[in-house]
Amino acid sequence: MFIKNSIPNGKCVVDVSMEEEFWNALRDIAADRNATLSVLIKEIVATINSNSDGCQTASAFRTYVLGHYLNLPTKQRATVRPQVH
Repeated sequence: MFIKNSIPNGKCVVDVSMEEEFWNALRDIAADRNATLSVLIKEIVATINSNSDGCQTASAFRTYVLGHYLNLPTKQRATVRPQVH
């Protein structure tokens, strides 16, 4: 299921639709870092062009999540399973 969230991006707000599993993964990554989802999103959004649309922003989020899990040690990666909250 796709979930839509409004994300501040520069001087505007972008609607981002993304699979629920990716939103959940972002929440889990933020929690692992002792940060809020908002803080993590601001960090990711800061790395992309402020003129990005919702599709580009969603792609940046998905790429961040995949990069995070691919960079985990192999043993830890095998035990991580996306959770539906």
